[in-house]
Amino acid sequence: EPLLSCMGQPVYTGGPGSGDVTKLVNNSIGGAWLCAIAEGYAFAAKAGISLETTFEATRTGFLAGPLYDNKVPKILQRDYEPGARIAVHLKDLQNAVAYANHLGIRLPMTEKAEDIMNWMKDNGYVDLDQAALVKYYETQMGVTVGRHDESVHP
Repeated sequence: EPLLSCMGQPVYTGGPGSGDVTKLVNNSIGGAWLCAIAEGYAFAAKAGISLETTFEATRTGFLAGPLYDNKVPKILQRDYEPGARIAVHLKDLQNAVAYANHLGIRLPMTEKAEDIMNWMKDNGYVDLDQAALVKYYETQMGVTVGRHDESVHP
């Protein structure tokens, strides 16, 4: 525990395998959340509202958190330099869906996020940062989200 405490706040999750399942839960929720963020900002861009103002108006309320504060500026700046690659997240979602199948259940939100990340893979974007998930929605909605010269700071 002292060693793990240097890297974060260790939590005992239970017996053998519980940590693995906890990781799958975390990545399932994260995948759905990342897709929702990308969808929301593509929606805002299509509606023609200020993406910067949308970010400022939403980042301190219900949506607040490190994931939102990290990924939205990357989306708006079109910065897809990998911090967390889609390829790795896709692998985690595939593992979650496989384990859910083993349990005899479905994970519809995780499956949708997996579909979107598979689209990213099929279109050559799998080694980009998760912020690039917005490319799926740009294609679906016929819109460009953000631009290189925007200055958005959390």
